[in-house]
Amino acid sequence: MNNSTPIIIPLLNPNEPDARLVSLAIGEGQHVALGDLLCTLETTKATTDLLAEGEGYVVGLRFSAGQTVRAGEILCVLSPRNYCSA
Repeated sequence: MNNSTPIIIPLLNPNEPDARLVSLAIGEGQHVALGDLLCTLETTKATTDLLAEGEGYVVGLRFSAGQTVRAGEILCVLSPRNYCSA
């Protein structure tokens, strides 16, 4: 059974599907808890913090700070297992 949770970039502004990833507070393999800050997103009209909706290990982090992301894209997945540990 797979309890992984995809972290999806939210739509901050209906007229602007793209946002800038201002800061990234997580790294590949990092453990996060419910409510932890994942990143800060910014459009021309809004800035918001994206918080973890559950707990797990960051897997498949796809973006870096400063990049443009689109609503609906997957930032990463929160997995119950740490696939980065040796």
